[in-house]
Amino acid sequence: MLSLWQNPEFRARMVAKRKTQHNPRRGSHLSEEQRAVLREAHTGERMSDAARAKMSISHTGKPLSTATREKMSAIRKGKHVNQPHTAAATEKRRLAQVGRHHRAETLVKLGHISTARWNDPAYRENNVMSRPRGNRHYNWQGGASRRLYPSDWTKALRQSIRRRDCFACQVCGVHQSKAPLHVHHVDRDKTNGDPRNLVSLCCSCHATIHLRYEKFWMEFFVELSRRRMALPAPEGVVSVQARLSPSPDDNAERSISA
Repeated sequence: MLSLWQNPEFRARMVAKRKTQHNPRRGSHLSEEQRAVLREAHTGERMSDAARAKMSISHTGKPLSTATREKMSAIRKGKHVNQPHTAAATEKRRLAQVGRHHRAETLVKLGHISTARWNDPAYRENNVMSRPRGNRHYNWQGGASRRLYPSDWTKALRQSIRRRDCFACQVCGVHQSKAPLHVHHVDRDKTNGDPRNLVSLCCSCHATIHLRYEKFWMEFFVELSRRRMALPAPEGVVSVQARLSPSPDDNAERSISA
């Protein structure tokens, strides 16, 4: 029997025969009134996890017709306006999208939609131009981003800070090979180029520090600097003490100038 079932022609005939046989669970022979009765009888009942898994497997890979998509869209419209998803449902939806990517035609459609929105003056007025700017923004720092850096803010200085921190973010620990590192001023004063006031941060942590919890991060970096001064420098890395302590040439220049 197994060898007979492996025959494609025999298998196709058996499948076609089963489709034409009477099956009370198939529903192709039911009228609209009978469908309505069955639908009402099962309304409110929750299917078991095994039944849900079977339905999910049976529908995997099957394209939905246009009529079915329109019905599903009409049912879902306004369903969750006043009833937001629970935390468990939100996490389930997030995990279902992990690793999935839009198709090329979908990306093109999304690009056209974004372009059409941006070209609409009413959209820009309501969503972009109306946002708080300048000193009306909650994170206004007195125009610090427009101030110029001093002349000693050089590429060599920034690279030396990254080397001192072993080319790793001092908050999350990510290495420079995986994310570019910024050099952050602890006291947020651009003119203070003291190495004790500089620390290496990745882009994400740098943005987080500038947005919230200023007092907490100030204390965090002060403690980090204190511990760094007490620890010996890694091999090949110039220590902070050596950077801050005056060299013999500096002492000689000071004595001459005095």
